[in-house]
Amino acid sequence: MPKTISIIGGGPSGCTLAILLVRKGHKVILFNEKNPSEIFVGESMIPALMPILQELGIEDKVKEFSVYKPGASVWIDEKTMAEASFGGGMGTLPTYAYNTNRKKFDELLLETAKNEGVHVVDSKAELYRENDKVFLAETTILATKGLLTKQPDFIVDASGRKRILSNLLKLPTTKGQRMDTALFAHVEEREFSENYGDIHMHLATKGWCWRIPLPGKTSVGVVVNKEEMAKYGNSLEEQFDNYLQQAPKLKPFFKDVKRIGGIQKYSNYQLQSNRIIGENWALIGDAAGFLDPVFSSGLYFSMKYASELAKVFDEEGSLTLKDFQENWSKELNSWKKMIEIWYNGRLFTNYKMGSDRLDGFIGKKIGQHAIKHFTAIFTGEAVNDKYSMRLLKFMTGPLLDFMRFTRMHRYDVKDLEL
Repeated sequence: MPKTISIIGGGPSGCTLAILLVRKGHKVILFNEKNPSEIFVGESMIPALMPILQELGIEDKVKEFSVYKPGASVWIDEKTMAEASFGGGMGTLPTYAYNTNRKKFDELLLETAKNEGVHVVDSKAELYRENDKVFLAETTILATKGLLTKQPDFIVDASGRKRILSNLLKLPTTKGQRMDTALFAHVEEREFSENYGDIHMHLATKGWCWRIPLPGKTSVGVVVNKEEMAKYGNSLEEQFDNYLQQAPKLKPFFKDVKRIGGIQKYSNYQLQSNRIIGENWALIGDAAGFLDPVFSSGLYFSMKYASELAKVFDEEGSLTLKDFQENWSKELNSWKKMIEIWYNGRLFTNYKMGSDRLDGFIGKKIGQHAIKHFTAIFTGEAVNDKYSMRLLKFMTGPLLDFMRFTRMHRYDVKDLEL
């Protein structure tokens, strides 16, 4: 039986869910409180997001205002670059993604939702609770001008970092170990001497930096230990500009960098709700939890689990709310493990060790096998594959430690720890 569902938030997760629910015959009221500031985070996609764009029918339009992304390039230092081509995975996903203009991307999703028949209400949604159930305030129902005459059957929080339902219900959360400062901005278009289209990530002093090619400009962000960042100035502008031009590993790439517009700041990465479902509600996107900008997983994760939640409302489907939460939690934990080896230096130590030791016939075969699975993990293709994840854990853990103990490599993981 068709349901009436209210979604709070008109970003990527909210619009994705709304579009898919309307296609299933449900009535959807999307509360979209307009944000006057331009969004420029989450601009780099991964291949696992492409099937969702195709399902929504928007890939061709996204392509028009995006840069084709064939892979990722990681600069360990000025002279050492590790390249990961998306074509090196298992072959079940497209071998590309896009670097996109987030403002245009979000506008496209919202316009698509309207065209599909989603009722968009440009106002804030006020809620109240009774035990574990949530309800729209009477003033919010009146603001729909007749679209709602009573409480909806289900309410979804897609409000992003506002985390409206989490705050209302006082849901317990888990914080990650890192409390970095992330500053990001657009700069004048930069020269990419190698691998144009890739997202380029640079290891730096107690942090890292990204540069993403966009049409006519470049997105740049720094994710740095907050005490380290404070050494570079008092204002956001001083910290951002000085870090790019003074941090030893970044200076060669950001000489005379010129910003376009302002700087945005996040400082509470790695936060997740311990529960994302209730009697008549669910959380998706950043309202449920957010990880870290590394690996560009945020947009994918938000839209994928919006798509998964839509399946819960299939009349003949077998996916339950409990299944939805368990699947979300399981994949979230896989991404957290990948993020951990980025920051603790083991991923890059493994790369250096492999460059030194895996040069014989057998070594090359092992290297090719590892690259295939590692690539598939970081594109989202094998993030839920038990063998791939165990291989990643083994090669960046026990194997690395054993080879260090037996002096088969000379690297200390702490030298590449961020």
